[in-house]
Order: sequence, then structure tokens, then C-alpha cells
Amino acid sequence: MRQLSSLYLIIALLSSIVTAIETSKRVDVYAWPLSDQKAQLLAGIEYNSTTATIQSSHAPRISTNEKIVRVGFYQHGTGAWSGIATAAESFDLKKERVILLNLDSDAVVYHVGLRAFEKPQTQKGASQADLRAEVVPLHATPEVRLNKPIVLDATGQLEAPPEKTFLQKYWWAIGAFLLLQVFLSGGSDKKE
Repeated sequence: MRQLSSLYLIIALLSSIVTAIETSKRVDVYAWPLSDQKAQLLAGIEYNSTTATIQSSHAPRISTNEKIVRVGFYQHGTGAWSGIATAAESFDLKKERVILLNLDSDAVVYHVGLRAFEKPQTQKGASQADLRAEVVPLHATPEVRLNKPIVLDATGQLEAPPEKTFLQKYWWAIGAFLLLQVFLSGGSDKKE
């Protein structure tokens, strides 16, 4: 028993070491107003498969008449833009923002999101804490549950349901007939 608990302790220690030395990666997230020609750096984020921290952040310059701002990143290797479009109001100083990093099974960012919400009344002004980053790991999708498979006979036709017996078909009529006989028989109380 003591050896078994020692083995559990060693396994727990090894798994925590592996998690601790997991290599961290970096992604630059950009804000790109529709009227601008190029994207502006919003945040440099360092992440692993479970956590993300903002290393640097910059307030994007968004004109007051701008309605929509793209938020995204350039994919490593291909250089293709991947991101979302959000309301320019999301960058208001009165709002707290969370950048969501969606990771695939290899812990590589495949999509980003932005969630903005009003700050609590206790916080006033803008600070570095107004921009956070969260990791959204890939979740296994639910498996499709189908009904039982269709069974065909040797000729390729659907199997016909088994034929019901006379009693299975007309049990209710037989029961009604018997009840009718009991109630209508009346009882002959003729005294002679």
C-alpha cells in the first residue's frame, strides 16, 4: 500500500513538472479599423495550453466616426489574417476587454475573440488590467447518436414487421364484448 501511494506521488510530481516546463508561445493580436490601411498592434500575448498573459498592450487609435473594428492575428507560417469584426465601442475606456485565444489540439491559436463589458462602478479610469487574455481550449464535440440501423432482407427490401396474432390485434374488442355481456346480462331475479 505504501509503494502504491509513493507511485501516485511520483506520477503527480512528474505531471506537474511536465506542465511547468511546457513551452510558451507568443501571438500578436491586432486591431484594424475598417477605414485604416493597416492593422495596429493591440497586444502581445504569451500563452501555453492553459493560460495566457499579456506581455505588452497598446491602445489602438480609432476615429470617433468608426463603427467597426477588426480584431485578429496573422497566422504563423501562412501570414493569413484570421479574426473577427466587433463594434468600435468595445474599445471605449469605460469597458474592460478580454481577448479570447481559441487553441487547436496542438495548442496553436486558430481564432481570436474579443469580449468587452462595462467595468464595475468601483473601478475608474483605464489601466493595464482592463485588457486580459484567456485561453479557450478545443473541446471534444458531442458524438452523433443515431437510431438503430436500417436492416434490409436478402432482396434489399425493408423487413416487414412481424404479423400480429388475432388476440394481439383485437384484445380491446374482446374485452369490451365481455364487459358488455356482464353489464347487460342484468340478472334475472324472477321469483316463481
